[in-house]
Amino acid sequence: MQLRQATLYSASAAGTGDAYALDYRFPTTPTRSIQTTMNAADTIKIQGTIDGTNWVDIATHTGGTSFVDTLSIPYLKIRAVKTGTAGAALVVGII
Repeated sequence: MQLRQATLYSASAAGTGDAYALDYRFPTTPTRSIQTTMNAADTIKIQGTIDGTNWVDIATHTGGTSFVDTLSIPYLKIRAVKTGTAGAALVVGII
């Protein structure tokens, strides 16, 4: 398995970023790092799905400007969702 860099979200407007498929063909679950940079007035949620339809919140960030999440949960896909339009947000990860 090879982890790759991906931009999960990059915009000032509220919205939902693209869903990125994660590779779980191997018997161990790799650790994935997600870094979020945002305006403190906005909210960013990192979400995961195991069926491609139902999404659950893995992490929720508000009231700050920079966060790092370490994920080791076997989701099929992950994405970022931004609410608020106070400023630009960037969510990148090694997935």
